[in-house]
Amino acid sequence: MEFSRPENARKLNRLRVLSALREHDDLTRATLSTLLSLNKVSTGEIVSDLIGEGFVEEKGKIETKGGRPGTLLKLKNDSAVVLGCDVKTRSCSVAIFDLLARPLRSEQFPLENINNAEELRDQIVRVAAKMVKLSQKKVLGMMIAANAVLDGQKVTYTTLPLLENADFEKLFEGCPFPVSLVSALEAEAEAERFHLSSSLEGTLLVNWGEHLSSALILKDRIITNNYFAHMPVTRSGICHCGGTGCLELISSGYGLRKQSGEDISVREMLKEEEKYRALLEKASLFLGKALINALSSTGARRILLTGGISNLPGYYHELLRSLIEKEGGPFFSNVEITVSDYKEKGTLQGTGVLALDRFFFQRNLLVSLGLDLLEA
Repeated sequence: MEFSRPENARKLNRLRVLSALREHDDLTRATLSTLLSLNKVSTGEIVSDLIGEGFVEEKGKIETKGGRPGTLLKLKNDSAVVLGCDVKTRSCSVAIFDLLARPLRSEQFPLENINNAEELRDQIVRVAAKMVKLSQKKVLGMMIAANAVLDGQKVTYTTLPLLENADFEKLFEGCPFPVSLVSALEAEAEAERFHLSSSLEGTLLVNWGEHLSSALILKDRIITNNYFAHMPVTRSGICHCGGTGCLELISSGYGLRKQSGEDISVREMLKEEEKYRALLEKASLFLGKALINALSSTGARRILLTGGISNLPGYYHELLRSLIEKEGGPFFSNVEITVSDYKEKGTLQGTGVLALDRFFFQRNLLVSLGLDLLEA
């Protein structure tokens, strides 16, 4: 983008206005102008456009010192919606979000009778269409997350066979609104950044669920590592990736089922905890060993656990923490380990956050250019 061109500068300033109105509820045209260092004429024109498009509204007067009362501006949170979709191993969830990334409704359907990417697309579109009809709002776009390695919008590796080599750009080219695919891990990371409203720079996010993956969160980007799960930790066992002795075989939901020889979830294991305690302890300890390597290679000083297995009781978290401190030595004694508030719902929430960023606010663009208020 050439910033010297007036139309591009105007687009960036529009995004800055939207970002400011999302973060503040006491702004007038004058305070917006001051906050963003924009001249009053440009600020007024951008605000008028946003009001005309229905995204912003005027909400009463506010007294100012030595001048005329100002008119408060407010982002109309219900003026448009985005859709999010989380494709898991056994089920798929679709949700609709307002402009503050608040889920308005959601629906889940099983994948057991869906045989290929086209059938999955058709079901996602059916559920999404029903939600859009109920909301009667303008749809800005939809973000779909899957446990996959991507090359643009094409899947190059996934734990879900029906998505192998799927090209989402072609798959959804007839959709009435833009659709984009993202890795589940990136969606989870964005959910955490949005939820905490603070810097997570230098945090290692670990998805501990049906499958394992990790990401390093930096100021302006997220470096995902879907191969974290395939770090060799034992000398036996063939993983779904074709490798031998992967961490995935020990610590993920997939691995726990394979070791137990039963089609059982971790939640069900906890109902008979004594029977499965050794497996759960082993999963925690081996994850701790892998995290020492991950911390050493990334330089991260904080671990954020998300995913369904992060719901394990505190006893297992303490096992993991103690192992890191014992085997990692003094260098890792102060590493902070926290558990996500979202747990297994983080990916779906993240699709809403990412859809808003991609199709409306573009905050990540502002961050990369040093123009975001929260990062200033």
